Amino acid sequence: MSMVFYDAGSMTIGVDSSQVEERLGEIRNKAPAVIKVAANYTARETRKEMLRRALNRYAVNAKGKEKIQGLKQRVKATNANPAAVLWIGGNAGMRSDLAYFRHQDTAAHSGRDWKNGPEVFRAQVLKRGGMKKLSGSDGGSKGFLAHFSSGHIGMIQRVIGSSTNRMTTYTGAARWKNAQGKVEKTRTYSAPSGTAMHRTVWYKEEAAQYAQDTLQRKLEDQIEKVIARAAAKSGR
Repeated sequence: MSMVFYDAGSMTIGVDSSQVEERLGEIRNKAPAVIKVAANYTARETRKEMLRRALNRYAVNAKGKEKIQGLKQRVKATNANPAAVLWIGGNAGMRSDLAYFRHQDTAAHSGRDWKNGPEVFRAQVLKRGGMKKLSGSDGGSKGFLAHFSSGHIGMIQRVIGSSTNRMTTYTGAARWKNAQGKVEKTRTYSAPSGTAMHRTVWYKEEAAQYAQDTLQRKLEDQIEKVIARAAAKSGR
């Protein structure tokens, strides 16, 4: 009877109205209201549960938490359109910076201050996993924190062997050069986006089953309430 679909950051909660109408019998006209209440309730409760499970799974800091909390109820079910939609997108749905997760040393050591930074930064994405060394991979250097003009401190790495004409930082300071005297391009040390984290929670943390069970339970509850209310009014 109940249906919950999740695709690319969007979860739709709906119900086969014909089955609800069949259950309601003579008061089948109440079906849209029954579905509306059940769908909106499921959307609210599922959002809270997905946030809880995501925060239990991922070792995020305050910025990472904002990504996870980007899951919102985009569409509320109504009598005319009894389907609710949870959605995560915009900035919250974009690829995350590894600096949004737990990492060793939260300060960016630029210029001569690099000597005060750790020999190798470490970071942790999953709470059940340990801190991993950011020792470099896929043609990238060791990871390190850097200031951006926006004020953001991000975890980045140099693309070994590359070159760029951007010779200074946003503050005007000279950028580090390799042994060949070239300034190398940098790239963000990427991590799961808000969309990816919630998709993982949906499938691996059984949030899908939670949503389905919640919708079915609330739907049955609303059907019984409406039938009981109608019976009381008719004096049965």
